[in-house]
Amino acid sequence: MIFALFGILITIVGTPAFAENGLIIVSTDKSTYSDGETITIFGEIKNMVPGDQLSIIIQSPNGNLVALDQLTVGVDNQFSTEIKVGGKLMKIEGTYTIKVQYRDQSAITSFEFDGIVSPSTEDIVEDI
Repeated sequence: MIFALFGILITIVGTPAFAENGLIIVSTDKSTYSDGETITIFGEIKNMVPGDQLSIIIQSPNGNLVALDQLTVGVDNQFSTEIKVGGKLMKIEGTYTIKVQYRDQSAITSFEFDGIVSPSTEDIVEDI
C-alpha cells in the first residue's frame, strides 16, 4: 500500500527523496528545492509506541544543523511536517541530509538545494 502511494506521488510531483531502514520510512515531496519553497517530509514509523515522538534533523552540506523538528506520530503511525527552505541557516547550495530519529533507530534521506540567490546591484539600482 505504501509503495503504491509513493508510486502515485512520483508520477504526480516528480522524483522524491526516499529512505527506509525497516522500521522507519521517510520521503520528501521533491528531490530539489529553491529558496523560499516548502519541503514536505513524510513517512511512517512501524511498531510505534503511542504517544512517542520522533525527531527530524536537517544538516547542510558542511554538516551544520539547519533545522530541527519534533513530532508526535499519529495513531496510524504516519508523520508529516513542512519546513521552509532558505533563510538564515539554509543558505549554501548542495545536498542537505534529513535524519529521522525514533528511539535508537534512524533513517536518512537527502535533497538538493539551489542556494540563496542574492539580488545583483543592477537589480537594486533598477528598483530605485
